[in-house]
Amino acid sequence: MSRWTRYLERASHVIGTYQGDTPLAPVLKDYFRGERQMGSTDRRIVSDLVYSFYRLGWAVRELPLEERLLLAYWLTRTASSPLLAALRPEWDALVGLTPSEKVAVFDARAAPGPAFPDGIFPWKDALSRGVDPPALALSHLQQPDFYIRVRPGRLDDVMAALKRNGIPFEVIDGPAGAPALRLPAGASLQDLLPPDVDYVVQDLSSQRVGTLLSPVLAAPGGAPRVWDCCAASGGKSIMVKDLYPRARLTVSDIRPSILHNLDRRFAAAGIRYEQALVADLSKPGADPGVFDLVLADVPCTGSGTWSRTPEQLYFFDPEKICEFARLQRAILRRVAPAVVPGGYLLLITCSVFAEENEGNVAFLLQEGLELCQQEVFKGYGQGADTLFGALLRKPARV
Repeated sequence: MSRWTRYLERASHVIGTYQGDTPLAPVLKDYFRGERQMGSTDRRIVSDLVYSFYRLGWAVRELPLEERLLLAYWLTRTASSPLLAALRPEWDALVGLTPSEKVAVFDARAAPGPAFPDGIFPWKDALSRGVDPPALALSHLQQPDFYIRVRPGRLDDVMAALKRNGIPFEVIDGPAGAPALRLPAGASLQDLLPPDVDYVVQDLSSQRVGTLLSPVLAAPGGAPRVWDCCAASGGKSIMVKDLYPRARLTVSDIRPSILHNLDRRFAAAGIRYEQALVADLSKPGADPGVFDLVLADVPCTGSGTWSRTPEQLYFFDPEKICEFARLQRAILRRVAPAVVPGGYLLLITCSVFAEENEGNVAFLLQEGLELCQQEVFKGYGQGADTLFGALLRKPARV
């Protein structure tokens, strides 16, 4: 058995034992921990093979496992590989083609299962308006870029540190002129700059959701009351405070451990909140007060981020769309009354499915809110996630 076929055998073993019920990254770490003879190059090649396999999503699933592994590895690579040169030299000679050119070369009709590119992401009829199904599907073949949002007054320091360490970057405008930086996938900054002090790790589309806040930030008034009701790691709360430092912040999440981590992150960022509460907002009970702005970044399928976690694409059960939509509406039903008359609710999902996006907007309209603006922030084609945002307003009392 050659070195190259051993890589296929190891990747096949991981795939054959993995059931998708936990994130793939720690599963691979555990596997490599038990295979101490494998060097860093060995681990990287096996990891690339495994992730590539899941990047094909639902396409050509009936191919033999090792054939699908090699096909996936070729489709997701941009440079020549000794593995491909040894096992599929005719493919390695074409490795520089774009993903769309490669799938045209590969005669998918001769393979069992759905054809490319629709077979990668087969739920095109369930997508939000404006999403390009082939472009979305092909985006799963590439690892997205790494984006950071530079905090106010820190751009020169961040760029200088990146230049000193030879890390390439591109400056992109974010909300309210706040700069976003695009870095290569896998870039590590923790040893160069303190996270949450100089910069926040935040995907480009997540940053651009902040553009929907323009009417809120332009409204007259002193210090708006803001409730980040599904705060998670707190990245959007930090963005709100950077855009509007006088905002009075309340945060909540269903998980105490998340709020504990958020405390540490806010301390590093120099941000304070007025109150924090652990709450299951799908059920009655929480009453944090009333607010000028409610941020509702609700739990969702995460389908706009699957190019980062392709195992979720591979194991996705489409029945989850309706399950998440029911959960989202239970949360929105509880938090919408907390918006003061004349105040706003910003709905956010990292989903590409209409039922989780426009479907929730329709629900909030039935709850008496008015739509100001909605947008699908299309990250495919930009090496970023795809998110949905909608700003709604509660009518002022007459």
